[in-house]
Amino acid sequence: MEFHVIYRISDKGHNADKIKLPNATKIHCLHNAIEQFGRERFHVIADNCSPELISFIKSEGLNFEETHLGNSSTFKCAVTYAARTYSDDDTVYLLEDDYLHLPDSMKLIAEGLEIADYVTLYDPPDQYKTGSLRLRGAAPLNRFGIHRWRVFVTASSHWKEIPSTTMTFAAKAKTLKEDSKIFMANPDKGVPEDFLTFLKLTKQRSLFDAVRLVPRWKAEAVVLLNNFALFRKKRLLISCIPGRATHCETGYLSPLTDWAEV
Repeated sequence: MEFHVIYRISDKGHNADKIKLPNATKIHCLHNAIEQFGRERFHVIADNCSPELISFIKSEGLNFEETHLGNSSTFKCAVTYAARTYSDDDTVYLLEDDYLHLPDSMKLIAEGLEIADYVTLYDPPDQYKTGSLRLRGAAPLNRFGIHRWRVFVTASSHWKEIPSTTMTFAAKAKTLKEDSKIFMANPDKGVPEDFLTFLKLTKQRSLFDAVRLVPRWKAEAVVLLNNFALFRKKRLLISCIPGRATHCETGYLSPLTDWAEV
């Protein structure tokens, strides 16, 4: 069993509405990940990167490939690469370029995968806001008050069950292979449908309620896909509490850590 990181990076297409931590530069986030996981474990997908960023990746001695596909297609490329390259029992961490990690991240991922199918070290703050359709910043299912979670414990951490996460998560290669059709259903352009993707994987009882949150054509697609849910495994997705990693958008940082100092 081996541990692999597939790291997706790009310095194009920045959304000005998403304010990131000052220290969350492309180079610092990559350095932080290398420090936690070791460069020998990396395969980098460098999508639409500037010559300067490509030169930096080369200088780090990282295994990489250049693409010009966009966000969603590079995610599907990462899943395809993992399924084609790694053994079933290998751990695969699909990692985006705007995350920071605390020490022992790799150990915690290993612990989490002993009890769950999918693991994230990110503790989304929107999961703690509940109770009102008008509650700004709450996770979609929480606004309806229909999500309930279980709490687990391993040797080093507590974990909570969550219905969805971003496209930064860890799983066994076998799991990615078995669920590849769901991941490949993401659009070729734009950003991956992380929320809907994980609702399908975790088979939330509230899936049909959730379709009210998306445009009509997407809702119909979700209902159609869910008709076949009985033929798929129900996957367990857990989130580390407190978070040992964070998405670096300032409005959605994992609680209880001063991430600007990481």
